[in-house]
Amino acid sequence: MISSEQSPLTSLNAFLATLLLRLRSAQHHLVSRALSYSLVGIYGHLDLCGTALLDTFLLEQKWQVYQQLNEREGQLAHELSLAQAQLFPLRKDNARLVREANELHREAIAAAETQSASVRTAAKTQSQLTSAVDEANFLRAQVEKKLASQVDACNALQEQVKVGTRRTTKDIGS
Repeated sequence: MISSEQSPLTSLNAFLATLLLRLRSAQHHLVSRALSYSLVGIYGHLDLCGTALLDTFLLEQKWQVYQQLNEREGQLAHELSLAQAQLFPLRKDNARLVREANELHREAIAAAETQSASVRTAAKTQSQLTSAVDEANFLRAQVEKKLASQVDACNALQEQVKVGTRRTTKDIGS
């Protein structure tokens, strides 16, 4: 049974190490037994020993490959932890840059809103000034008409005064 502290790889390592020890023990036992038999039965036992030796050799090769893979996995785990350690400051910088970008975005929105409000205020003021200018032009035109009519009336009165003065002068002189 695997304890919570043991990983599956540790358990597999232990199992393979135990199996290798048992195969080596069986190999040693078979070789010693084969040597104890007479020459007549030795060929069958030698064949069995050869198979056991071949199996042991193949198992050792697989064990070496497994150990190499296990070492490679350890190296990769170490490289991953280093990469993650290097990634942490980058994540911090990225978070800081995102905050700064968001702040700049908020400032740009506020500036655009302020500019838009200024443009609306300027447009309203311009509209009011345009209305005031139009009203002033209308009043000026009315005053000019009234003034023109009063000038005409004044000219007519002056003409009447001149005509009346000539008559009075003629009447007085006659």
